[in-house]
Amino acid sequence: MRFIDEIGFSLKPGQEQAFQQWLVKNEDALAKAYPKGSKYLGTFVVIYNAEKAGGDWRTLVEVDSYGTLDTVAAGGQSTGRE
Repeated sequence: MRFIDEIGFSLKPGQEQAFQQWLVKNEDALAKAYPKGSKYLGTFVVIYNAEKAGGDWRTLVEVDSYGTLDTVAAGGQSTGRE
């Protein structure tokens, strides 16, 4: 079984361009920082959204199994969600 961890967030007004520049520079390192059994799929701006509380941005992380979820939880690690 594979899972998608969807992490929603918003930025402070006026910080969008700076965040995009940071993301371009740091996305490879960010992807490498995720624990074994998970894979950073990307960070995206939401265009259409029915869930207003989820924020304007989403980071998507693939988690490969229930076992990985257990390992991440037991180790106190994060797949990106804090």
